[in-house]
This record gives sequence, structure tokens and C-alpha cells, in this order.
Amino acid sequence: MQTLVITRPKADATKLSRRLMEKGFNCIVEPILTIRTLHENARTLEYALERKPQAILVTSKYAVDALAAMTEKRSIPIVAVGRATAEHALHLGFSQAVFARGNAHSLITYVNGNYSPENGGMIYIRGIEVSMDIAARLARNSFMVDSVTLYQAKAVKKLSETLCAAVREGRVDGVLFFSQNTAKVYADLVVAAGIAEVHDTVTALCMSRPIADKVATLLKWKVVTLFPEYLRNIV
Repeated sequence: MQTLVITRPKADATKLSRRLMEKGFNCIVEPILTIRTLHENARTLEYALERKPQAILVTSKYAVDALAAMTEKRSIPIVAVGRATAEHALHLGFSQAVFARGNAHSLITYVNGNYSPENGGMIYIRGIEVSMDIAARLARNSFMVDSVTLYQAKAVKKLSETLCAAVREGRVDGVLFFSQNTAKVYADLVVAAGIAEVHDTVTALCMSRPIADKVATLLKWKVVTLFPEYLRNIV
């Protein structure tokens, strides 16, 4: 039985763990980040919504959660990076949600291909730290995008002894990464724990190519690869 490490925040990691265990995997839930909703920025969101945007852009379910917590408006179309985030938006009552099948780059491509700057602005719901400034990239094509920071991803201070022992003993087959930020924090914690060198027997499984490219620079892995089909279908 293969053992996979899930680095998502606890609630999502636990849910994914259950689904993977049903498929015959052993899982270690190892949240690398905790998520805090920034309710103090609700007024900024309100101002942006008053400008009647064409769409709201999101790159994670945490953006959708924060958005839903701060406004009752559900009629503005949501454009998400992935299917799971779009489905989460629909589950929370947003009437329209599509997904761009990939990453921040594909989200930008989708917006450029399906929207026009002449029809109004957009809102980009983001965390404090992002790997790409989507608002700035779209501005190059004359889109006016209000960038609204609604959540913070805070890193944990150290890895659990459960994970450290499993890595040292060669019981970990793969680590799942869902963002470049998570990968960077994980690598820093691994080095601090003194278990970096044994990751050459571990496979890094990444949600997108930019994440994989980042992960490959952080540690020496057995393999760095994208999510296989069984993962793409459930995350």
C-alpha cells in the first residue's frame, strides 16, 4: 500500500485523505498552511462589487470561501482555475462558475479569450502571497481588475514527528503539492528537520506544471511529476 502525504490545510486534507484511502492508499495528513479570512477587508470588496464587475477571478477554494463569507451576492460569474474550485462556488450558491483547466496562466488565457475590457472590470480575489499577480497580467491587455486580498495562508512552524519518522524510515512514497508557496514552506521545514537528503526516494506529485518546476528546484526527489488521473479526478 502506497503512503501519500497531503499538504493541504487540515479540513481539505482530511477530506482528500478519506477519498484516497477508499482507493487503497495510506495517507498522512500534514497541513503546511493554515487559512485565515481577512474580514477587515470586507469594505474593499464592497467597493469593488459596486463597480459591477463582469466576473470574479479565483485561484483557490479559500478565495471562494472568503468571498462567500463577506457578501451575499451570488449572481456575478466566477472564473476559477480548477474544476473543484468552480464546483465549490456552485455549492456555496454562486449561480455561475466556470474553470480554466489548469493554472494562473490558463486563467489569464481564458479571460482574454472570453471577455472584453470594453464590457467592464473584474475582481481578483487573492491571498496575501501569490505566485503570479493576475490583475497586473490582465492589465497588460487593458482589463481593469480590482485586486482584493481576502485571506492569509500562514505557515506552520515545524513538521509533525509522525511525518518525520515516516520519511526517515522510508515509508513515504509521495508528497502532494497544491501551490508553490506550500512547496517552498515544506522544503524549508524538511531542511530544518534534517530529513532533506532522504527525499531522493520520494515522488513529488504536483497539481500544475509551474508548481512542479518550483518543486524540482527545492529538494532532490526521486521523481517530480504532475497529478496522475486518479488525483485529478478527485481534487
